[in-house]
Amino acid sequence: MKLNKLNLVSGVALAAIAVSAVTPAFAAEEVGGQTNSQGTITFSEDGDGGEEGGGGGIIDPVDPENPDIEEPGGGGNGGGDMEGPLTIDFVSGIDFGNRKISGSTQKYYAKYNGSVNSEGETVYLPTFVQVTDNRGKNDGWKLEVSNTQFVDADTDEELAGAVLTLGSDNQIFTQNDNGDTTKVAATGNIKLDGQAKDQTIVTPATDKGMGVNSIAFGAQEYGNDTDTNSAVTLEVPGKAKKNEDATYVSELTWTLSQAEV
Repeated sequence: MKLNKLNLVSGVALAAIAVSAVTPAFAAEEVGGQTNSQGTITFSEDGDGGEEGGGGGIIDPVDPENPDIEEPGGGGNGGGDMEGPLTIDFVSGIDFGNRKISGSTQKYYAKYNGSVNSEGETVYLPTFVQVTDNRGKNDGWKLEVSNTQFVDADTDEELAGAVLTLGSDNQIFTQNDNGDTTKVAATGNIKLDGQAKDQTIVTPATDKGMGVNSIAFGAQEYGNDTDTNSAVTLEVPGKAKKNEDATYVSELTWTLSQAEV
């Protein structure tokens, strides 16, 4: 089933990875800005091991002023907090579930996020971002993301060498409410190694990205609470120390900027 009336969110949650609410940093007079989210992963002796996932399709963009998702899951934000002509309307959380401690290198795939829609129904959505450009310049915009390394929320110990990937194997899809000719081109295989270095997802292009845009990582159809998405992964080295029953947190920063004049 194709996703309908979705609010776009950005953020990554890993292995009991629950993403916390997005914190906007936009002012009414500003164009573009930054939004922060969290990714988390929990390890335990009886958690799930590495797994495969998959999927693909297209998310329908929505009116950022009239979101259909009443209670976004995974720490997502339903939008409406940011003002201005160029905004990130929504960023979705990512949850990798509770994972079994392993001494071997493992790759974990994200689960779908459970969210409550306007009819009170729980739906499971993939990871996606929504950007709205109402500037009328038609000169494009840039979207970047970076993260800090995952650390134990209690002890601040790093999950050394952990790498988060968005759009693995180029599983990244875009859509624009003005049609296919105006949708942006997005870069997949975005690898975030915790060094807080910006990675570009969308670069400015003339006559692209006006209006409402959705950028989705991987599976674009409704899932369930057990489905996984191979487009959003967390790879953890076997040699990395993993504290039992500990939740590791990474801070993600999403930066939206207008084209340089």
